[in-house]
Amino acid sequence: MVSINKQNQLTIKSILKLIRQHSLIVLIVISATLLRTWKINTHGIFFGDAGRDLMVAKQALESGSLPLLGIPSSIPRFHQGPVAIWLEMVIYLLFGQKTLAFSLSFAFLSVLALIFIYEYALVHINKGTALIAATLFAFSPLAIANSRVPYHTTPIPLVMIIFLFALLYLWRDQKYGVFVTGLAWALLMQFELSLFALGLMIPYILWRQKRKISLQIVSQASAAIMVGFLPQIIHDLSVPISQSQLGGFFVWVGYRIISLTGIVGQHQLTINKLIITLSSYWQYWHRIFGVENILISIAFLGILLFTIFTLLKKRKSLQPGLELIAMATLLLTISYFAHGSPSEAYFPPYFALLSLLLGWGLNLILKKNHLILKLLIIFLAITNTIAIFNYNFFVGNHQSFSYQASIGEQRQIINYLNKLRPGKFQFATTQMAGKFPSFFDNLRWLAQEMGIPENQKSGVVFYIESKNSDLASYPGITKVEFNTLDVYYR
Repeated sequence: MVSINKQNQLTIKSILKLIRQHSLIVLIVISATLLRTWKINTHGIFFGDAGRDLMVAKQALESGSLPLLGIPSSIPRFHQGPVAIWLEMVIYLLFGQKTLAFSLSFAFLSVLALIFIYEYALVHINKGTALIAATLFAFSPLAIANSRVPYHTTPIPLVMIIFLFALLYLWRDQKYGVFVTGLAWALLMQFELSLFALGLMIPYILWRQKRKISLQIVSQASAAIMVGFLPQIIHDLSVPISQSQLGGFFVWVGYRIISLTGIVGQHQLTINKLIITLSSYWQYWHRIFGVENILISIAFLGILLFTIFTLLKKRKSLQPGLELIAMATLLLTISYFAHGSPSEAYFPPYFALLSLLLGWGLNLILKKNHLILKLLIIFLAITNTIAIFNYNFFVGNHQSFSYQASIGEQRQIINYLNKLRPGKFQFATTQMAGKFPSFFDNLRWLAQEMGIPENQKSGVVFYIESKNSDLASYPGITKVEFNTLDVYYR
């Protein structure tokens, strides 16, 4: 018994010593976890498309089927991969229809991404970069918002880092390197089709290492595609060729590349298209490192320009881990500009890539001024944390950085409708986005969880509208105001 107690004491001392040695990253991880989970049961972000995937996961389990495709992409002809839905199926099996369980599980993936970012930079760049990159990601407002919704884009920063590790595995010419990296690329595309261009990182590495294309490389690449895109391949084999996903997508990519020249189609690269795309970048840049804080945005733009200049200057002597980050960022940006006007769903890969790149640049700028660097990092962390609380975790506020109704407000609306017409209500809207079938799937999911599902056949129609709806002037209509939404009925 005495021996066991001594062993326990030694173990506790070892753990405490380890925590003291890595106290900064431990503090960063704890802070990131709190920001990603604080009041998430009431202040979580939950919109129709996120509810749609949860509904699909639930229905798949109830019917004993396995979805082969995910949610429609920004090009409705093509669907995202089903891996996010499979993950939700596992969570449903473990916890049932508990929105909190899904929210916490997806928030955990963001915290795990933070740990991977730190580990990647620590091993393949340097400790200073690792700590700064972890801090930038931990306190990034847009990354925090992304982590507070159970959606297919939430795991992307984690999968992005896994892909970077795989690229380094190939760089070191490890066994089955092309297969492993190809599989990691396919995993990325299961969450977001717009990441297709990152597949060019594989031939880039082969070119950098002057490796000739061999039968072994071709067979590994083919095997990675077969395994990585197996759900889509099975789907394509079971439908007419006109409904093909994988083959159709590759044809579409080729078409869009050719159309940039203006020879075919209407997708040529124009000044107007560049301006619109730059506007989208500025909108989300304004939220990656600060909560729409113009001074922080300009400061980080300056750090980015310095980082790019330094990368170009040192391009012949960059560490592989840094070179791969720079090339991945460049490829991604070129592909987004070619596509034009990227939406918010396109930006999660940048959370990891920019944290690492700017972390390296900032560490280089202030590597001899550790006190100033620490003060700047502390200032950024405190400023962003205060702003995130002021913006109510980006729900239930009337500012531009808002996802409108929180989970708590959505439950309030459902309870109100059920109080007026118990079990006899259905959702409707005059909003343009209401034309999509999944628009109210968030409310439908929550209503089912609360045991008061919508009655779409004979329920009284309630219009759920944004503020200042034209319905307010409709004769004989009743308006009930909530925090960010209003309910209308007759």
